[in-house]
This record gives sequence, C-alpha cells and structure tokens, in this order.
Amino acid sequence: MKYRLSVTLSLLFTCAPVVGHIGALPASAQHVARDRAHAVGQRAAESTTPAEAVRILLGESPPVNTRVRPSTATPETQTQPGNGVSTPRDEAATEVSNGSVHSATDAAIDADADAQRTSSPDLHDTDATTAGGDTSNRVIPDAAVADTAEPNTAEPNTAEPNTAEPNTANPNTVTLNAEIADIGEPPTLTRRALGALAPAVDVATVPQRNQRSHSAPPAMPFDEDVINTIQSGIRSALSRDEVAGHWLSALVMDFETGQVLFEENPGRALKPASNTKLFTTAAALALYGADHQFVTRVYADSAPIDGVIDGDLYIVGGYDFTWSDYFYPAGDWPVEIIVRQLRDAGVERIEGSVHVVGTFIINPHNFHAFDRDDHRSHAASAFSRHLRRADIPAGAIRTSGEVELPPGATELTRFYSPSLASAVVPINRISHNEMADALMLYIAERQRASSDYIAGSDVTAELLTHWGIDTEGFRLFDGSGLNHDNRVTARQLLELIEVAQHSDWSDAFNQSLSIGGVDGTLSGRLSGADTVGRVFGKTGTINRVVTTSGFLLHRNMNHRIGFAILMNELSSQDAARAVHNRMIDAFAGDITDAGTPLDNPELGTLVSNADGTGARLSWRDVRGADAYHIEWTSARRGWSQSSSTIVTGRSTEIPTGANEGPLLVRVRAMREGVFGPTSDMYAVVPASRGSRLLLVDGNQRFENQISAGNAIGAGHDFIAQVALALADERVDSASSQAVAGGEIDPGAYATLVWLLGEESSDNVTLSERERALLRRFVAGGGELLISGSELAFDLSERGSADALAFLSDSLATGLVSDSARVEMAAGTGPCAQQPPLHFLAPGTMSVRYPDVLDDSAATRCLSYLDDDDGAAAVLHPELPVLTVGFPIEAVETAGARERLMAILLGTLRSRSTP
Repeated sequence: MKYRLSVTLSLLFTCAPVVGHIGALPASAQHVARDRAHAVGQRAAESTTPAEAVRILLGESPPVNTRVRPSTATPETQTQPGNGVSTPRDEAATEVSNGSVHSATDAAIDADADAQRTSSPDLHDTDATTAGGDTSNRVIPDAAVADTAEPNTAEPNTAEPNTAEPNTANPNTVTLNAEIADIGEPPTLTRRALGALAPAVDVATVPQRNQRSHSAPPAMPFDEDVINTIQSGIRSALSRDEVAGHWLSALVMDFETGQVLFEENPGRALKPASNTKLFTTAAALALYGADHQFVTRVYADSAPIDGVIDGDLYIVGGYDFTWSDYFYPAGDWPVEIIVRQLRDAGVERIEGSVHVVGTFIINPHNFHAFDRDDHRSHAASAFSRHLRRADIPAGAIRTSGEVELPPGATELTRFYSPSLASAVVPINRISHNEMADALMLYIAERQRASSDYIAGSDVTAELLTHWGIDTEGFRLFDGSGLNHDNRVTARQLLELIEVAQHSDWSDAFNQSLSIGGVDGTLSGRLSGADTVGRVFGKTGTINRVVTTSGFLLHRNMNHRIGFAILMNELSSQDAARAVHNRMIDAFAGDITDAGTPLDNPELGTLVSNADGTGARLSWRDVRGADAYHIEWTSARRGWSQSSSTIVTGRSTEIPTGANEGPLLVRVRAMREGVFGPTSDMYAVVPASRGSRLLLVDGNQRFENQISAGNAIGAGHDFIAQVALALADERVDSASSQAVAGGEIDPGAYATLVWLLGEESSDNVTLSERERALLRRFVAGGGELLISGSELAFDLSERGSADALAFLSDSLATGLVSDSARVEMAAGTGPCAQQPPLHFLAPGTMSVRYPDVLDDSAATRCLSYLDDDDGAAAVLHPELPVLTVGFPIEAVETAGARERLMAILLGTLRSRSTP
C-alpha cells in the first residue's frame, strides 16, 4: 500500500514563497517543510504589526527542491503539523496577492499602510528611467558571483496613489554581493535581446468577438420572476452594513442567452486589483496562442573547436517566467539543463566572457512587482554556479539588457518553456504577481519593442477595441494589479470573459482560473453544493479593494453565468468577500426548478463505416434524460448547430462525407430542453487508406475523481487531442469498457493506442480481462502503444501474480520509481529524434507521479530530462509493444504531440516489420 500525503492550502497561498508544494516532497521532508511553514505563519500571526507580518512572510527564501503545484487539498480545512487534525480555516487567509496579506486585521493593515505612505513609495511609483529603457549593464566577475542570493524582501505598500501621473518604472536592484566590480568594456548595446523572436502579431489577425456561434439550440431565457428573485438576493447581500459606503461596479449576465441578470454602475471604472491579470493573460493567449513557448537561446562568437569556444558566450533570456518551483524541481533547474546541453554540444571551455543578457525570471516572488535587474543577477549567479559544477571554465560573467551579437554568431542550444496554456495557470489561479508583470512586459517588448507597461496596456486596449469592447476609462500600469492607478469597468471585465468563451484559447483561459471550493485563491470560498467546483474566477485584493470575476457553470441548467464585481473604498475586505459569495449564491441555486442535474453521457464506440462516408457512435443511457444532443466538428474548427442533431436512442450515424481529417464528436443529455454537461470527446478519421488504428480511452479516473483539472467530473478531450496528432492514419475510438465488454473487436485493428492517463489502483489500470485481451492482441501480431503515469506502479504494487507477469513479460518492464523528478522527456535510442518535451499540463491533467520504467530487459526510447531519473518509455525486445510512463495526452503542444506520435508509431512498426 502506498501512502501519499496531501497538503491543504491554508499556508500555501499565505506563505507561497516559503513552502512550495509540500506534497511534492519525500515524506521526511514534508514534515520539515510543513513545520517550517507553520512556524513562519505563526510568527506572522503573532507579530506586533501587520507590516511586520508582511516582512516575516516575505523574508524567507524558498526551500530547496520543492515544487509549487496546484493543490488538490480539501479547501475548508488546514492540517496542523504533527497531529494530522484538520481544523476550520479562515477563507480570507487563502489569498496573498497584490501587495496585501488578507486576514481579519484588514483595518489595522490599512492604518499601518497609511502610516507608511510618506516613507515607502508604492512598488510602481518609482523612477521611470530604469524600467523604460532597461539600461542596466553589469559586469560580474566569476569569482565574485555568490552561489546563493537573498531574495528581494522589499515590503509591498498598499497605500493609495498620489494624483500625479503614475510612473511604471521599478529601479529596485538587488546585487548578489558587495564585491561586484566593472571588468572591461561590455558589448555595444545596439540590438534588443528579443530580436531573435518572431515578428509582432498583427492585432487585426486575431479572431473577432463572437465569430463562433453557440453549438446548442438556443437556451431558454429566464422569465421576469426569476430575474427579480436573483436581483433581490444580490441587493440583499449588498445592503449589509459591513460594506456600507463602498464604491461598486457590477454586472451579471447569462452567456447562453445574453440576458443581463443584474447590473449596478457597470461602466464605472474602478481599481481592479488582481482582476488585471485576466486582461494580461487573455491578451497573451489571443496574440500568441495556447501552444506558444518562451525560448532561451545560447550563442557563441564561434563554434567550439576541440571543446574550446575562442570568444564569448551569449545567453539570451526571452522573458521565460516559468523558471520556478512551480514547474521544475528547482528554479535554476533549466540553467542546469542548458549547461548540460552545452556540454553535450562539445563545450569544455569558454575563453571569453559569458554574457547573460535579455530578461530572465528565476523563482519569481508572488508578492513583488517584477524587477528584471534582480532576476538577471540571479540568472548570472545560476549560470556561473552550474558552469563551475560542470567543470566548464569561463571568463567574467556580464549582465545587460541588450547586446549586439557579433556577425556570424553560432547558436549552440535553446531551451523551451512549458506552453503558454500552462504558464498562465499560476498567474490566474494563485494570482502570481511577478509572472503577470513579466508577461505584460513580454507583450510590450514583442508588440511595441518597448520595455514598459504602458506599451503592453496599449496593446491590450487595442485588442479590446478589436473585440468591440468599449475602452472608455480603461487603463493599466502593470500586468498584475498591484498598481492603484489601474482602472477597468465591470462591463469590460465581463465582456472580456465572454470573448474568451468563444475563442480558440477558451480552454487555456478557463483552465487557468481559480475554482470555487477546490483550488487557487477561491479554494476557501464558494464551497456550497451549488458552487463548489462550478465557479471559475479571478480574485483580487489591494488596500480597500476586493474584486471577483469569472463565470458559474450552473449545476441545474448547465448555463454559463458570467459575473464581474469590483468594490473599492472598503473598510473590511473579509466582509466584502463574504458579500461577493452571497451575490454569486443568489444565482447559483435551482432558480428555475430544473430538478436533479443530468450526468454527462459515457461514450462507448465511434467507428467509421467501410466506405468512409459515416461513423457509428454509441453511448450509455443517462438517468432522467429524454433525448441526446450530438455534435461533431472537423478538426475542431468550431461547434455549430448545422453539425448537430437530437436523437432519443443510444446510438446514431454521424455523416463524415469526404472529410479526411479527424472528426471530433461529443454528446450531451437533455431533459425538457435543459442540457447536461458534455461527454468525453472522441474522434474518427474515416480515411480510406492506411491501416486501422484504435484509440482506447482507459482514463475513467479523470471523471471519477474531483481535482483541480476536472472539478465537476465533466468529460475530457484527451482522445481527440491524440487523434489530432495522427497523420495518415485511419482512426476509430472506444472506451476501455467497450473493448473489454466485446462491443468492438480489437483484432480488426493493426494498432491499439491504449491511453490510461493517471489511472491507478482506485480505478484498476488494467483489469484481468483487459490484460488477457491485450495478450491475445499482441500474440496475433497486433502493435500496442500504451501510456499512463500509474501503469507500472499499479501492476507492480497490486500484488497479483498475473499483473506482475503482464508487466514483466508482455510489457518487458518494471517500476524503478513511482515519480520522476521532472515533467520533461527526450528521445534516445530508436527515438533519438524526439527533442525535449513538456507533459505538465497543470490546467487539465496535472501529472504528479510519472513512472520511471525499468529498461534492463527492453530498449529505452525516451528518458526523463534529469540525471537522477531513468526510462520514460521502453520498447519490448521482441514484440511490437511500446510502453510510455507518462500520459501521451498530457504533452502540452499540438506540434510536440504530433512529432511524438510519429516517432513512437514509427519505432513500434519497425519492431513488427520483418
């Protein structure tokens, strides 16, 4: 029996820089980290002033080798160190964001902030020269660069701004030690470090608002009595004495019908606090796409000769803000990998200097405004340290914002970040400030060749106008919401969220949001039956400001009801959050007497007919349903009513016509015109050519186990994502139950791709019947590609002799370790052409325990990208069987999935070819 410690969020968001995600540590380290976090929290709670509490929380360095991950902890309790007893938690304490620590002592914090106004400038009210031009130019001698650096512990100031025009610069520069000196002349600063990036995106090419129609038949609008009931409940919440005198801008709208359910001053521009981050992330996703990756490049004056670079090395940062414990074993882990790649490229010595140029972000602080000089210094320290550890001598370490690369400079290597879809998760879900500011500056740099927030704000405003959103009163002076001069309206916020729902990046945007009662800054709020797992939103708090925006996926009607609530000039932030909760509760219940919610249908099979003109779809009955709404779309070009039908049976024929690419299909149950949630998304490629391939959905755990990736047990699109990565294949889809139950004959297919996701002992990774079926399939000459992060663990730990035999004989592997340290892998052996890829996907399937596979009796095909870990995929020595220790469907970008599937299937088929 394997025990896994799950840690609640009580201290995660209060002390995020201190603890990381304790559950990712070994058991012995978990107790140490949790005790430390508790001690820091206690010191802050017992401090004499709120300002001292802030200093305590910000004054600790992150622990070594911890990961901050989206927590799946029980939202309403906190575990006390040492006794394992859960106690109630103050919901307001779950969010530390935007320069304020939230607690019952808000009034004291406000008073303390007022007292500091004359002595501590606001984080964004500083000298403009540094941020505007980023003219820093430091030369760091190798011997003087420290191995460790203290974080910037400047205290956030929540004071109200003065009336002068806001200044967006931030000259807070933290040097690594006092011995940094100037050595020689640096390169001429004539070329921007981001010059190697692709050209700016033309805003005019971004899809406009509501280009995609609703896929379902029009939803029934609410009648007047229902709207009156909603408005009465909201006004009752707003009338509470605790929020008397507040300034309000609020708007509630049913996205399905366009009905306004409540509004008060929706066009009034107020401080948005961290709701600013919704504009930052939406702009980035719209401009660059969910699959976009940040790139760090390494150049040299010339290629190494006999291991020696006879000149300088240039490490060019590209605003990759993911270098943190959230995505990697340690914030400087990417530096270790880059240095290792240099060693693999033949670099043994660097005669010249090492220039750390551009913008780097290592272990960003959630509480701070972004300080690029500080992070560039940390990057220089990290590269110096890892070059020494790799025994690669080099000259001085120099830093600057810009550099002129010499003519003919050779690119030696590059490092790609996780996808933008993954990168924005900590920005919106845990309200990460420095990450958000860095992203806004990246937009400014790439779109306007500028390094200030105003340029990024201008681009964002241009996008809003492009989408038909009125920008009167809109202004942003950062990307995080720390700046008190930011102004937006509730209508602008809500219309932005509505645009996101009809965009190609809707999944990435929605999956980045905090989830009521489940995860993120809303984990301690909205945990009632009607709202838990159904409110997806963004919180915000700075001095005298509380905001909450997002949407509710209605439990009884499956409508998306959007809301934007901005409150300023508050005396109690705790009371305001409670009022916001009550406002959302007013429209979250069964307001139309729709009755018991419908479940999502379980799909069985999707199989094309012999001539490729149609496909037969089957599914299981849903209790209480009187009909089913079937939808299909070609290569996910958008769902529309013209490609849908309503049936009353449990199967139907889908017309595929001459379509040669993947056709994606999903189903919703209906009762008296009310829709339930969507099923899984299956795919069929009805091509007349090529051998047949069956995609098998074995991931029932995703729907059965509530998590941050799937808070309401809804359907997933994992099968569709893999189908879209397959080229020139004839593809059908089926559930593992349908295959094991004999509803489809696997022997009719040349290849089975069995996708297990994170299936484990809770749901039985492979049943005895499934194992017998797979043995017969392979014995008959079939090709098997099987993947899952718990596959080897479950088969080896269940204790069944047959399960162990299947793992060792049929898959030719075993379990070395239950969890690789990193969510990155690269090709080796027959799959050597596979470049490094990420499979983290924290917004959907957060892969916690990728199996490290034994390759002593097999051929290693993929390796985890860490020296301490081993095989990520192995090929059977005799049979056409390839086993992957992480979920293929969790690979982050479409291009990476397509390349991986081509390499894996090519390797598999080379084994079956005589």
